[in-house]
Amino acid sequence: MTDTTNITQILVDEVLAERVRQDNKYGKDKDDKNTTTDWIVHICSHATKSYMYHRSFRDQMIRVAALAIAAIESHDRQQVVKMDAIKKEWQSFFDLISKDCSMACINMGTATLIWTAGFLEHYKGEVTLEQLRERYSKLYFKKS
Repeated sequence: MTDTTNITQILVDEVLAERVRQDNKYGKDKDDKNTTTDWIVHICSHATKSYMYHRSFRDQMIRVAALAIAAIESHDRQQVVKMDAIKKEWQSFFDLISKDCSMACINMGTATLIWTAGFLEHYKGEVTLEQLRERYSKLYFKKS
């Protein structure tokens, strides 16, 4: 290893140690309650403490790096939760297709494309699931 690689590894180890300390002190539950704005405020606060309060610049940058990792971890956990919710909603769509309706005038591939477009509208908050069910049940499916 070169000297630069050694120094980088030492810094990474220090950041990870700080991250463990933060996680032990605050925990994932508290982290996951933070909004994007909260994370930015926390990071900016620590980034400016070395100047405003004459604290060690190096120590504060280690904290900033660890906070950035915490923010990314929290963000990723929240994305998993969102994806799980999306999967459940998709299952709801396909349950409706397979259990409640029979095909009237289109094939399953076309139905999937239509439902995908509607689902994207729902994901963007433009329509509710119930509105989609009503819309597509009337337009493309007939009750058995």
